[in-house]
Amino acid sequence: MPGILSTPGLGSGLDVGGIVNALVNAEGAPKTARFDQRQAKIQAELTAVGVLKGALSEFRSSFAKLMEADDFSSRSAASSDRDIATVSINEGAEPSTGTYKLEVTQLARSHKLISGGIADATNVGAGVITFTQFGSDKLPASDAGNTADGGAFSIDTSDLAAYDSDEDGKVSVEELKEAINNAEDNPGITATVINVDDGAGGTEQKLVFSADDTGLENAFEVATTGFTELSVTNLTDPADPNYAQDAVIKLDGQTITGSSNSFENAISGLTIDAESANPGETIDLSVSVSTGAVKGRIDAFVKAYNTLQETFASNAQADPDSGRSTALFADSMFRTIRQQVRADVAGAVESTSSELNALAVIGITTDASGKLSVDSSKLDDALKSDFDGIVQLFSSEDGIAQRLDTRLESYLKSSGTFESRTESLNDKLRDIDDQRLVLDERLSKLESRLLAQFGAMDGTVARLNATSNWLAQQLQSLPGVVRQTKS
Repeated sequence: MPGILSTPGLGSGLDVGGIVNALVNAEGAPKTARFDQRQAKIQAELTAVGVLKGALSEFRSSFAKLMEADDFSSRSAASSDRDIATVSINEGAEPSTGTYKLEVTQLARSHKLISGGIADATNVGAGVITFTQFGSDKLPASDAGNTADGGAFSIDTSDLAAYDSDEDGKVSVEELKEAINNAEDNPGITATVINVDDGAGGTEQKLVFSADDTGLENAFEVATTGFTELSVTNLTDPADPNYAQDAVIKLDGQTITGSSNSFENAISGLTIDAESANPGETIDLSVSVSTGAVKGRIDAFVKAYNTLQETFASNAQADPDSGRSTALFADSMFRTIRQQVRADVAGAVESTSSELNALAVIGITTDASGKLSVDSSKLDDALKSDFDGIVQLFSSEDGIAQRLDTRLESYLKSSGTFESRTESLNDKLRDIDDQRLVLDERLSKLESRLLAQFGAMDGTVARLNATSNWLAQQLQSLPGVVRQTKS
């Protein structure tokens, strides 16, 4: 009977597809459930390991600034009267601690010269104006034949092509000002134009020349030749308020002179900025150890440790009623890390020469929950009374920060415990994936085999039914067989 097996179950009337699916599911469902359960457990463990590693990394960074003695060498500088002078520590410097007496005798000022009035501002005429800075010898070039070393430059207004910007055939006061300010060899002199009364009811312009920097070495003189509308009188009296002046301070009675009001390294590692002169009055400049910065680092360490303890606690929970527990509840690695970190924090430091050999001694104690609490006043007293002892407590050979860092390095390094554990868990997940593939292949073969078996059975049943029907027809055609009819 060809074609009878084209539809499984056609011969027998059975739901062959449904029966085969049920048998395959019955075979695969328990194993799939075990795979799912194992995979979920490993994923939870992998997540917990990642969280713990991150928490330990953050904790490690919290005491990085407590590991080296140099990191404690924080200094602060202060002035008793900032209106007279301020003091600051130079970048990267570690000045010696101490107190100094400072007197600001005079402030530095810049040199300034003012030209005579120029009635015709549109034309200063043809001439040469030369500026000469005094330089480091602090003497004008014209004094006693001295030659200034501060630099000199000239403007020759007869060169119209160079200075007549509006090309009107003349050099105006504004054009001369711009020529001076823009000169490439200008050593630091700025010209400005002012409008003043001429004394006859009108106005006239004057040029004001100012040194960009303060101090006698930046003072200058001006020489003019050929001008009919421009003249400059040089200053000869150092007491003139427009005459340049050096700043003068006295430090512990010793005189120091400078061209600016900022004295760098008058005290090694410090910069003193004079703000106002107050001859005869002294103020205090002090350099001290900044215990506030160190205390802030210790507080940050305590806070990070307590955060780590919360992470530990969240991974060590179990519900006796439900029997459920966190992924690392009974994990030996987790328990070991937790115990070792606590021991490293609470244990005494043997290498210190100070009596401050444990956190409890400086006011940092462990409470019932395993967290640290800080007695702020006791810590302040320890920082003030034995700062070096605090340094050794954390940064000595077996100091708290040093031994914690060594401990965590073994766990967190690229070939450490966490990497090995993570790789092992990922290997287990890959193994489960492989087992799933093997199961899928086996179930596929089982399905094919069952379909073949049920197909054969279905064909046999179909042939038996056909034979039965043929025999019935033959029997009915025999003589003496009475056909039964429906009533």
